[in-house]
Amino acid sequence: MDNSGSVGGAGVISVAANIMPRLMDTLVTYIMRSDLHQSRTILHDIHGFCRALLNSGSNPAPIKAVMNRVGMDVGACRKPLVDLTDRSAAALFYELRKMKDRLSAQQIHYDKSLMDFHYSVEE
Repeated sequence: MDNSGSVGGAGVISVAANIMPRLMDTLVTYIMRSDLHQSRTILHDIHGFCRALLNSGSNPAPIKAVMNRVGMDVGACRKPLVDLTDRSAAALFYELRKMKDRLSAQQIHYDKSLMDFHYSVEE
């Protein structure tokens, strides 16, 4: 996120919005209302997961891995793209779990699709 709202921008383009549209809508609403405290809180809570989405593999593999994991059957990547390695997926799921924990601790409501997501390091 940047300060594009201050120069006339409205909205956001976000891969993460595929898995958490409600939360991203809430974030954009806070930004558009200039509620810096709430928007920074959400940004802090989601930053690690969003960074992992960008760094764990070529798009769309990371978001597809998460969507499949939470029960949205979006299938595998089509060639020539490849799915995430087990190690990359584990790191991504770990960041997703941390994000959920942070959001819950702040009592920030997140999307239903994430509610049933469970992941432990042992998996």
